[in-house]
Amino acid sequence: MSILIKFENYLSGKTIAQNTITSYYSRIKNLLDEYPGLESGIRENDLNVYFENKSVTPSTRALTVHAANNFNKMIGSGIRLKSNKIQYGFRKQSELENESFDFNLIENTISQYKDPEIRLRTKALIYLLYYTGIRIGEAVNIKMKDIDFVKNQIFIPEQKSKDRTIPMNKNLVSALKEYLDFAESDDEYIFLSHGKNHKNKQLSYGGIRHTVKKVLIDSGYKSQSCHVFRYVFISNLFKKGAFIKDIQEITGHTTYGDLNHYFIGDKSGLKAIEEL
Repeated sequence: MSILIKFENYLSGKTIAQNTITSYYSRIKNLLDEYPGLESGIRENDLNVYFENKSVTPSTRALTVHAANNFNKMIGSGIRLKSNKIQYGFRKQSELENESFDFNLIENTISQYKDPEIRLRTKALIYLLYYTGIRIGEAVNIKMKDIDFVKNQIFIPEQKSKDRTIPMNKNLVSALKEYLDFAESDDEYIFLSHGKNHKNKQLSYGGIRHTVKKVLIDSGYKSQSCHVFRYVFISNLFKKGAFIKDIQEITGHTTYGDLNHYFIGDKSGLKAIEEL
């Protein structure tokens, strides 16, 4: 068995999203294709040499470091690389502040979809993202057993953060029940594909991204990032006066500082001061 197959199997045994597994596998494969000698362990200097003549973003380097640390752990090399914290800018916030987000417009767009199966699944998915702020990689792996309609809460297993439970408001509960009652599926996963070749199979990460992007395009938004709902959710919690510790726990961020780049304002600093 090749080292790469072993690595893929190792990642599959962890509670991480499939797209993360694919990303880590691809990064390690590229490294080993260029430097086969790294099979015994990847060190800081190895990555410096690898990236020397490549133009990469800080996030790309950080992801490669995470992949390398997983690889090193699998082979038992004892090597632990230091991952520099990615410094986020405010580009995404600025984009969203310049293009105000209207969820009523999103709801209206979804209501126009003629196929009831597509319409109800899309509504349930978008409501889930909007009212819980979970990540796409978390949404794709939600199972029937994770949803508690008695306590109106949803369980999110550990991926990027520790296990957490998020309350569901009445709008989300209604959308999920409507979708599940219509689907009448016995599958363990909530969101299933309607594609010809993957009918009633778990909806993929790419499938969710496609669904979200289509809704945003159909609604006339320039910003088509799947993360937009996470930004809006966190901003709404701030604006409603939620305690920052609770926001951190609900969204699964490891530090308070991680929340800084998610807040979307809706007025100028001057106007805000005038309203004090």
